[in-house]
Amino acid sequence: MAIRKQRREACAGAVAAAAGLLLAVVVSLPGLLHATGAVSPPAAAASQAVRGEVMIITDSFYVVKDAVGKGMVQVLVNKATELDGLIKQGDQIVAQLSTEGYALSIKKTDER
Repeated sequence: MAIRKQRREACAGAVAAAAGLLLAVVVSLPGLLHATGAVSPPAAAASQAVRGEVMIITDSFYVVKDAVGKGMVQVLVNKATELDGLIKQGDQIVAQLSTEGYALSIKKTDER
């Protein structure tokens, strides 16, 4: 019995360490993407639209592969962002952005 308890505790510790590492990666992902130049921040121009394929989804932003060839674009989201149903990685979307770069709405499209 003591061996099972030790194994269970060791597994629980490994799972907690892995979860902590994953959280650290997700929290630092926006900074890493910008530092490497892999993702450009949303433009601060007047309200604009971003079209393309959803590559990454987090609680605070989406990374979209721009359909017009501008590379990857970070689309900031918040509680006010209107979502067209469940948006998943790989979906084609159009996001209407505010002047601050936040998505006002994100809708699925059939464009490929």
